[in-house]
Amino acid sequence: MKRLSVLALPLLLSCSSGKNYAQAVVALVDVSGTYADQKPEVVNVIKRGILPKLQPGDSIFVIRIDDESYKKANVEGGMTLDVRPSKANAQKLAFASQMDQFAAKRQRSRHTDIRGAMMLASEYLKETGAGQRTMVVFSDMETSDCVYVPRHASIGRRHAAVKFGHIRFFFGRFPTACSRRISR
Repeated sequence: MKRLSVLALPLLLSCSSGKNYAQAVVALVDVSGTYADQKPEVVNVIKRGILPKLQPGDSIFVIRIDDESYKKANVEGGMTLDVRPSKANAQKLAFASQMDQFAAKRQRSRHTDIRGAMMLASEYLKETGAGQRTMVVFSDMETSDCVYVPRHASIGRRHAAVKFGHIRFFFGRFPTACSRRISR
């Protein structure tokens, strides 16, 4: 009997996985220039595309991109869903109404500090300790450098995704020069 329990011990210990299945999503929303008018549409994408896919234990944060984005005041909303599904659904509803309030605010900044917002977002992603971390960027940013996005990473006509290390980036509305390079 003692020998059997010694043999069964490694089998019992090997059944549990130490992998963290939680997911953390940070959405960066540009409120500068002409893209500020897109805020209600962006909030709808967050409410109808991202929020329903979150499971209990997952985290979501929405960060505003403006002149000085590396400030805690730029976090428009954030939460980690409760592990109880009924409580998590109530949290999702509260978060959706919080996003509606954000969409209704009339905000517009003169410049875009995407780097500051990405640094703030990466801190929030790291803080969650989630196994899968996703950063979603809603902006009409104009850059001289384009991000190469493989064809299989496309998630729609106007959005594309790329995975960089352990963080996936989603970009919307590429400048025309970048769109030609991405469509390869």
